[in-house]
Amino acid sequence: MVTDKDDNKSYLLNFCDITQFMVATPTFNTTATYLATQFMEHVVLTFGMCAVVVINDGSPFKSTFKELCNILRIKYWVLAHANHKGLIIERFHRFLNKVETIAGTDRGTHNGFIRTAKTAQFAWNSAPIDGTDIVRSLAAVGRAFRFPLDAELSPSPTLNDESNSHLYQYPRDVSNESQFALSIVQILVEERRQSHQDRHNKNKTQPSFKVGDIVKAHVQVQ
Repeated sequence: MVTDKDDNKSYLLNFCDITQFMVATPTFNTTATYLATQFMEHVVLTFGMCAVVVINDGSPFKSTFKELCNILRIKYWVLAHANHKGLIIERFHRFLNKVETIAGTDRGTHNGFIRTAKTAQFAWNSAPIDGTDIVRSLAAVGRAFRFPLDAELSPSPTLNDESNSHLYQYPRDVSNESQFALSIVQILVEERRQSHQDRHNKNKTQPSFKVGDIVKAHVQVQ
């Protein structure tokens, strides 16, 4: 267990399943009450209310997250075993572990792991959604995140004048890009569902039944 200068020992990872947008929140306490406060401040009051919270069934904090949702009165679903959607956030975990390994080796300490996690979060959100050229931050918050080098090489933006023309134009540009990104994400979701369905049924043989056959089905208890 590593503790930084602010006594943070871990971080709460919040992941949007549609846009793959990530929010990593530093924490020094893992009680449901404290995490509920962090979730409300850093997610709900920053990016907006969520429809449902998906909890990993294999997580050691499953009961804590359930209590968190009950405190905030937010609907939650427990992710079924072997559900493919649970693998997406695990990819960020692997990415974060690699970033932390490189940063810790370079600095000779892991005390700054919160700063490293936030840097990894920014890099992740600046990258495109899987299978598209839509930046995650564009689909989630309406604009693409840039790195300092990108901002330095880009031309300086035109300053707003007394007529506020650029101010009025900005919401129009953001709205158009957001609608486009949302349309792409909707198509992507349908393609993913079809792809996982095809992969699941790839090695299965379509049975042929006739009237009078006895069929035995195994159903997973939810």
